Amino acid sequence: MALTENGELFSWGENRFGQLGSPNSFESLEPILIGNHIISLACGANHTLALTKSGQVFAWGRNNYGQIGINSNTDQSIPVKIIALEPHFIKMIQCGGSHSMAVTENGTLYAWGGNSFGQLGLGNCLHQITPQLVKMPKFKDSAIKVVVKSIACGEHHSLILMSNGEIYSCGRNNHCQLGSISTPTSEGSCVPIKITSTDRFITIVSHFDTDFSMAISTAGYCYVWGECANEEQPIRQPRKTPLISKQDAFAFYCRKSVTPSLFRMDLEGRSRIRMAGTRIIDRLRQSFNDPKAYDVEFIIDSQSIYVHRGYLQLASNYLNRMLADEWIDRENEKEPITITILSYSYKVFYSYLRYLYTDSLEIDDDDNQCWIEMLDLAHCFLEEDLLQKCLDSMRHSLSIVNCCHYYQAAIRFRMKDFENEIVIFFFNNIFDVCRSIGFKSMASDLCKSLMSAASEIAI
Repeated sequence: MALTENGELFSWGENRFGQLGSPNSFESLEPILIGNHIISLACGANHTLALTKSGQVFAWGRNNYGQIGINSNTDQSIPVKIIALEPHFIKMIQCGGSHSMAVTENGTLYAWGGNSFGQLGLGNCLHQITPQLVKMPKFKDSAIKVVVKSIACGEHHSLILMSNGEIYSCGRNNHCQLGSISTPTSEGSCVPIKITSTDRFITIVSHFDTDFSMAISTAGYCYVWGECANEEQPIRQPRKTPLISKQDAFAFYCRKSVTPSLFRMDLEGRSRIRMAGTRIIDRLRQSFNDPKAYDVEFIIDSQSIYVHRGYLQLASNYLNRMLADEWIDRENEKEPITITILSYSYKVFYSYLRYLYTDSLEIDDDDNQCWIEMLDLAHCFLEEDLLQKCLDSMRHSLSIVNCCHYYQAAIRFRMKDFENEIVIFFFNNIFDVCRSIGFKSMASDLCKSLMSAASEIAI
């Protein structure tokens, strides 16, 4: 599914149960426009909910447990309005594996669909083919009315965030996904139960294909519980992590490779001129480092790189300033400009200039020093896109060998998120990392810092 900024909804892929929302029963290899004026989307295992600007909810797909909410169990191949919710203005929707939930603008919660484990929170385990009001506990001691703020659904469990920052959960608990130490894993709960925590929360997240739960506290930290990766036993209650991003929390702790929510795509591309696929850009790429046609020569370690002043001034703000007339000292303006670079190695500066011409960064994954040097260049030259490419590659190639080197780089360049990711990797591989050359060569203060950060995870 894809939702545009203009509210257009597109779908593609498998369509066995009508989950594409198209009257055509065949699967589609290309995006199909199926709706407009949509502001939010929620996907279950084989069904979808869509929320319109006017607060109405449409649903389609598999309906074997009534998860479409239209008073029947018949699958729906095109979007149908959930009439039972019409009297209310809905502000939020979520889907579990086969159940659905919606929150009204007044903070009232409705649930319907599969309920084999009590995931609807209705006090029973009966499937519901129309939306049912979920009764939340009364907050008699609160001076301000406490209502439902947000919801999240796993495969067979549900999380409910209240406006006072408390979290309630219901449904299956076979992997401790409810986060309540008082609830036996074999039983679960068919009514919302409070998750005991000294912290308050602003965000809750799960995924329809997992028994994993997470939340973000008011202090900005991610807490995780349930079925987690790299854990022999499920985490029974919310555990604080050093992470501050739900995407990072899912990447590091969720056992399944899933996307926790809709993610935004930058379709406008980068700010510098990109004309990929045209003859002009192809010729420009071929002209990189051509000694027969150039007007700027960079000399690094006695080696030359031949480039073009006009293009570099368009491609890089930093090089634009470097190549400005007031900084160039030469007697004959017709002669090529020669600049000696002392701050970076030939390999790194060559890769950077080639990147400006081709948008491709060719550095071996295991060339740790080169990546760190390129990271330095990206910081110095204020190249945000290049910086992100470096981080993505370093994250992908994080290993026992380079863990400590990258930790030092993360500290040096104040990349807190990357630093936290490395700490978690270190925690999960502590014995192997401690035997590595990188760890043994680290400064004592950095070793202490890394060990101290890892100890916080274990608490």
